[in-house]
Amino acid sequence: MAGMARTVYRPEPGWLEMLNAVRAYIAEHDGQYPSAASRKRAVAALGSWWVSQRMHTNWEKLSANRRAALTDTVRLAREVQIEAKRNRAQTTVAAKRRRLAAPTVNAAARRQVRQAQKQLANSALLPGDREVLQLRIDHPRASMRELAELSGGTMPAFGGKLRRALSRGRR
Repeated sequence: MAGMARTVYRPEPGWLEMLNAVRAYIAEHDGQYPSAASRKRAVAALGSWWVSQRMHTNWEKLSANRRAALTDTVRLAREVQIEAKRNRAQTTVAAKRRRLAAPTVNAAARRQVRQAQKQLANSALLPGDREVLQLRIDHPRASMRELAELSGGTMPAFGGKLRRALSRGRR
């Protein structure tokens, strides 16, 4: 008997416990029902139970209270799905507003554009400075990498040209 595996009897959870587990899963997973095809054993068991309860043949055998509880669960899932969509939409809008109002990049670019506009009027510019400054004025939201690509050079070379052009002041 020492070599025999011992099986432990675990009673099946009650109907109400399973329904509460499905509801908890729905609430936790943005209104999605548990899938019977899930790789996780517990989720697959919940999904199988849910499908078996909603099948037409079993539906007729259920009491009116249990049918009402299952219908309420479907309603709960719909409400959770709607709320999750609303939250995702609000999060997306908030993230877009933060991106558009990012003060660091836009403020630095605006400062560079103002400085470049002043420098274009300066007579101390070298021949290549005008093109570099005009690129910054024409494309204020472009990154340094994008400006370098527009100029046809590399980013370090373009950055150096822009810094030198911006540092030339009236002397």
